[in-house]
Amino acid sequence: MGSLVQGKGWVGDVHRICFINWSTEQNPTAFFMQTIGADDWELVDCDKVESVGTISNPGDKEVKIAIFYRIYARVRYTEDYVVLGLKNNNEIYYDKKTTERFQNVDFKNIAAMRKEYQSTNHNN
Repeated sequence: MGSLVQGKGWVGDVHRICFINWSTEQNPTAFFMQTIGADDWELVDCDKVESVGTISNPGDKEVKIAIFYRIYARVRYTEDYVVLGLKNNNEIYYDKKTTERFQNVDFKNIAAMRKEYQSTNHNN
């Protein structure tokens, strides 16, 4: 399989970003993605990773992994999340569709996201 590595850094000493790295025995940087503080999340700063966990049903053909972040947006701290997919037990990818599906839902934890995902996702 592989290891999911979470990290945090700075862009220009003023903008905090977080990243995800999927490391396998064959390739230590099989997948690398800047998340909070970059691209779709470039207007917010990453404070920290709150939690990581699966949201998919046991037995689904692809595992879905949610990463919850504490972010700083404008003048307050709040939460945001990113969903990854894992297929063939070693290929990880950014699941943009599932991430965007939940962007306007105020989940407080992975258990709440898992409950919603499992109750509405019947095609895996």
